Amino acid sequence: MTCTTIQKTDRQVDPKLRLNDIWVLETLEGEKIEVAQLQKNPYLEFNLAEQRVIGHDGCNSLSGSIRQVDSTLLLLNPVATTRMMCLDMKIPNQFGRLLSRVKNYKIEDKILYIYDEQASEIMTFGKTD
Repeated sequence: MTCTTIQKTDRQVDPKLRLNDIWVLETLEGEKIEVAQLQKNPYLEFNLAEQRVIGHDGCNSLSGSIRQVDSTLLLLNPVATTRMMCLDMKIPNQFGRLLSRVKNYKIEDKILYIYDEQASEIMTFGKTD
């Protein structure tokens, strides 16, 4: 019989790596979103290795770059979107407007909370599996 010893290391995982995932929009400025009227569920996908963000606002695809990120700070450069017109543009327009205000974030219980410069919660996302 062979016995293997596993050593624990003191290396800690970079906390910002938890952001590196796909996140589905749940609320905008405290209001739960109604996905029934949208073409697709709004989401963001963060790729920290490439410093990129892609996603969908419910009507249009979007992409952009991450200007700066650490364990709580998240600054995005302006995002580009496709230019489709949907019947109800309220959520896509609000989503785009709020993306330009992103300043900080926290992740708790598989929920991504996004805050603006005044530390007001402006969006929440659920982690997809």
